[in-house]
Amino acid sequence: MAERLGASTTAVLAVHLQKHMVHADSPVAQMAGFGAMVRKTGLFDHVNAVLSAARAAGVFVAYVGSDMSGAEEAGYRYPVRGDFCRMVAGEHAGGEVLRPGHWGFDIHEAVAMQPGDAFIANRQLSAFSGSDLDAQLRARGIADIVVMGVATSFAVSGTVWSAIDRGYSVILLEDCCTAGSEEAHEAAMTCLRPIADVWKSADFVAAIG
Repeated sequence: MAERLGASTTAVLAVHLQKHMVHADSPVAQMAGFGAMVRKTGLFDHVNAVLSAARAAGVFVAYVGSDMSGAEEAGYRYPVRGDFCRMVAGEHAGGEVLRPGHWGFDIHEAVAMQPGDAFIANRQLSAFSGSDLDAQLRARGIADIVVMGVATSFAVSGTVWSAIDRGYSVILLEDCCTAGSEEAHEAAMTCLRPIADVWKSADFVAAIG
């Protein structure tokens, strides 16, 4: 790939790679199909290649994690319509998920954060929802956002659309995202192609190296 990315104007977002969403032992990852698709696609290997290249180049790397602690007090409600939302809302109401200190909140150890990486806590199905992500990106003069994570059809899509609304250009790494099935992933990618450049992880490594 001939295109080169500027390290100082590029950010890499790793969206919802928390154990609750991607670990093989997580009930939500099992029921939604995310855990199986992470293994089938070799997602973590692709993500780690991107993270390593980004860190080496001095790119701003941010992990986005869903944090529903204190959500009600802050005026956020987790949706209860739709099968996936009902499932997560039920666990959230039980106080067992998406809260710091609980096992599922942590980033999966296979794609662990490194010194210098940022953690952005968000509320809903967009990295920008209830977070300070926009302020952090603008403070750094970021123009291009590279998006990867789970699920392509949920938080990844929500993040891409929100980024476009805020004037960022988006690069979506196809082999660094997955959904509950190949069909769901491909359907989401079809909707996102008109508004984002779709690359592979190797394309990013070449463009930033």
